Order: sequence, then C-alpha cells, then structure tokens
Amino acid sequence: MGSNSIADSIYKTLIYADIFDYPLTKEEIWRFFICEKPVSQKQIENMLVSFDSKHGYFYLKKRGHIVVQRKIKERESQKKLQIVKRISSLLSIIPSVYLIGISGNLSMNNAEKKDDIDIFIITKSGVLWSTRLLIILFLRIIGKHRKKLDKHVENKICINMLIDEKAIIIPFSRRNLYTAHEVIQMKPIFVRGDSYKRFIAVNSWVRKFLPNSIEKVMNYELKINEGHKKSLIEFLAKKVQFWYMKKNITSEIVSDTILAFHPRDYTDIVLKKYNEKVKQYEKV
Repeated sequence: MGSNSIADSIYKTLIYADIFDYPLTKEEIWRFFICEKPVSQKQIENMLVSFDSKHGYFYLKKRGHIVVQRKIKERESQKKLQIVKRISSLLSIIPSVYLIGISGNLSMNNAEKKDDIDIFIITKSGVLWSTRLLIILFLRIIGKHRKKLDKHVENKICINMLIDEKAIIIPFSRRNLYTAHEVIQMKPIFVRGDSYKRFIAVNSWVRKFLPNSIEKVMNYELKINEGHKKSLIEFLAKKVQFWYMKKNITSEIVSDTILAFHPRDYTDIVLKKYNEKVKQYEKV
C-alpha cells in the first residue's frame, strides 16, 4: 500500500471518528484503519507525522478542541462503567444470559453525563423473550430501566439489542462500516463460556471494512443446542411483551431471535455524514 493511499486511509479513519467528536490515538488509528487490506502499525506511524495531534491524540485540522472533550467524556464514562459492571454482575445470575456487552458511546469511553447506558445481550437459544422479561423486571425494580419515551435517561440501562445465540451472525443487509464499528467496539462485561469468541469469529466479515480490527480467524463451527420446542413460559413471555410493545413499534426489529430497540437508528445518518466528508476531502 503506497504512502498516498495510507495517508488517504488515515484521513478517512479520522473523518469517521470526527463524526463522534472523537480524536484517536495512534493505536486506535491502526485498529480502526479504514482500508481494504491490513497495514502495519509502523507504516501508519511513519505517515502520522504530517497530521495534527495533541497529547497523543490525532484529529482533523482545526479540531483540536475535541481532545479536551474526549478527556471529559472519559471521566464521565468511568462512572457509568462502574454502574453497568455492578448491574451486569447481578444480571449474569440469569443462566440464559450468555453475554452482556456495552455498546454505543460508552463502549468507546465517549459518553456524556446525561447519556443512558446501551447494553447488548446474547441469550441461550429458544428463551429470548423470557430472558428479556426477567432482565426488565430486575431493572425496573432497581429503577434503572430506560423506557422508550423517557425524557431523563441519565445512567438508565437501554437494552438496545438482544440476540438468540443462533442468530449472532449479522445478516448481509446490515454489513457496512457502521455495523463493523459497532461489532468491534462492543465491550464485553460478562461472558459465559466462549460466547464472545463465537460472536467475533462468525462476524469476521468486519475485516472487509476494518482489516486491522481483528486477527484472521479460522471458520468457527457454530454449535447450537436447540433444546426442546418452546416452553409455555417463553410463549407467554412473548405474548405479554409483544402486546405491550406493539403500539409503539416503529423501526424496531422484533422476532424470536433478535430484539433490537434503538431509540434511533443512526446507521444511515452516520454513513451519510461520513460519505459527504470523504467527498469534501477528495475535492481538496
């Protein structure tokens, strides 16, 4: 990969991060490097001398103020991290919870004080709805459940995605730069067995967008214990929850294997901003 191509990819990597007001360290630039093939850290470091930086953070021209913002958000994120760790340790008692991870801004230590806490959960196969019900009941008891219409969401837990273990492969229609970042940035807080290793292995397609993000992995045989047919408890848990949520369903994904409740899907917004900024850079 030529020096010009590496420089272009560094710009693209900084452009993507800049959408979130997030300067990057040289290690982060290497990990989230946007290109077609892996590039060594040494090659990237050799090119970084021509980019603006402060206190070890790199950013686009005239954007040095986001370094201070990142440091402030890191302090706020540490407070939220302690909250979610305590809650996750209790949720992990539920045997059908296989993985609890932090997603969203907090996964990158980029959360503001007023933000909620997004979590990603993988469940045992066949018990998605009953597991969600148990989690919500617990969060409501302790006053930490983030409901869709809440106006004040600071430090509340938003279960933005639950996935049955047999559906952990991201479908082709959702494979893009934004989703690749979400997969890699997800920070596991609780892991049962090899659930995280499986999740990363079967989603190694992210290397198409971020080739340095994970090491090349061997094909991972996804062995799922299907168990018996759905229990009466699972049937009733789905019936009750779906009845409650159906009047508010808009862009959410609701099925027996995936429950995705993003207050707002930022995929198209972020990718549109990214493509516009890349075009502006290419014109310069």
